[in-house]
Amino acid sequence: YLHTIQEYLIKMPSLSTTVTKVLAVCNSPNTSANDLNKVVSMDPVLAGNVLKLINSAYYCLRNQVSSLTQAIIMLGLNTIKNLALSTAVLGTITKKTSLQNNTMDIFWTHCIATGVWAKALALETGITKSECEEYFVAGLLHDIGKIPLIHCFSADYMKIVAIAAEKSHSFHTIEKAVFGIDHEEIGNLIAQKWKLEGAIAQTICTHHHLSKTDDQTHDFIERLAVSNILSKGTIN
Repeated sequence: YLHTIQEYLIKMPSLSTTVTKVLAVCNSPNTSANDLNKVVSMDPVLAGNVLKLINSAYYCLRNQVSSLTQAIIMLGLNTIKNLALSTAVLGTITKKTSLQNNTMDIFWTHCIATGVWAKALALETGITKSECEEYFVAGLLHDIGKIPLIHCFSADYMKIVAIAAEKSHSFHTIEKAVFGIDHEEIGNLIAQKWKLEGAIAQTICTHHHLSKTDDQTHDFIERLAVSNILSKGTIN
């Protein structure tokens, strides 16, 4: 099992150069909207997505925004980072894998539900709208470590789903017993490969083990852990 997983991770594509640069710029303490504009403007797809987002019904603007720099200022660095990251990750996975549709439908239903719950909880606890987007992305990606397991061992994976539901055992504990590794540990390897940092990376690696979180990200990951429980009924 472990050898197959390691081979899968080696072949898993890295994030695009543009997304890597976006993450680096957004994580820099001295970044300006102009710095981010220089990176985003080099990627027509990402630039188009930024303009599409700011002009969507979600922001209810009277006048359409056509300036990329203005859009970046209005959305904020955090929202641009999360947009770039989620778009890139989903694109990477859907293009490079051929997975059982039913298994993946269940998987993504759970991940999206977790993201929606996390964003809702964040809003209820007074987190700003731009910061709430990071909660949704963290929910969307929290179980990314399950992707190699589903891809490489679909039949075994669905047996684990059945066992976890029937015996009420924790999913990651059964993964560890069967595969010798669980989705948090695999998620940590993916986060390192993609050079993810901060709360999203910590969520991927520790959402079942809050004791491993640091003081800076504990509250964030605790909300994600609660959201993960609230969205059960799918793969958890």
